Order: sequence, then structure tokens, then C-alpha cells
Amino acid sequence: MNLKSIAALLLLLPISVLALRAAQKEPPMPHHATGPFEVKIAPLDPAFKSEDNSIGRMSLDKQFHGALEATSKGEMLSTAAPAPSSSSTTARCKTASTTST
Repeated sequence: MNLKSIAALLLLLPISVLALRAAQKEPPMPHHATGPFEVKIAPLDPAFKSEDNSIGRMSLDKQFHGALEATSKGEMLSTAAPAPSSSSTTARCKTASTTST
């Protein structure tokens, strides 16, 4: 490790410690919402065509009820690979909500 790396580490360490302490002092969330929810998933046409159709696309439509009333809409992408256990999924949703107090 060279002298510049050590100096940078010594400068960043106190900042990291202060940030960690600040994060630990924040109070936990005071409320917990419970209630039923429904999720509707529907296949969508792929954004682009490929020979193996290894990328799947789905629409997500969620409804939350109870202490949290919300709707959420989004899309999920999934990929499959030839090797077993080597697939991935990601989803992005936009949610609008209200809570009861």
C-alpha cells in the first residue's frame, strides 16, 4: 500500500465512523402496516426479439388493503441461461398510497 492510499484511508475512516453512528441513532419505524394484497401478473411482448427469447417481460398490478391503501404498477424482466440455476429477475414499480392512522 502506498503513502497516498494510506492517507486517503486515514481521511475517510473518521467520516465513515461518523456516518455509521448517525445511522444507528435514527429511531426505528414507529408503525407497521398489515393487510391483504393482490398481485396480477400478465405477460408482455418483449421489448426486442431474440432467437432464443431468453428475456421475459411481465406487467405487475398490485393492490394493497388495510392500514395501507395503495396501488402499484410496474414491470418485471427475467432472463434464463442455459446453465442450471443461472437466471435473474428484476422488477420496477411505481406506488401511490395512503395510510390510516
